[in-house]
Amino acid sequence: MGFPVIHNGSLCQDIGYYYDEFNIPKAVDQLKNAIDNHNQDYNYMSRNREIIERYTHKNKKLKEQYKMLIENVLNNTFKKYSYDWKTNTIS
Repeated sequence: MGFPVIHNGSLCQDIGYYYDEFNIPKAVDQLKNAIDNHNQDYNYMSRNREIIERYTHKNKKLKEQYKMLIENVLNNTFKKYSYDWKTNTIS
């Protein structure tokens, strides 16, 4: 709905107004930033909807990687992966 989202979710740092970990001064800064600038950010909703799509069923790569992880569990073939929050992929 276009509301400003102020959060500390490290897996989706490019959505809304992100601050690191439990850094309250940074959270306050982001809150002030949203209050002062959100209404002038005309691309906020479209930009964030595009970013959020990588976490939905529309992301074919995400579905493939979930399938692979589930198969790894079922076949008892555990492997360590690295996660890239910028692409929402593992490698």
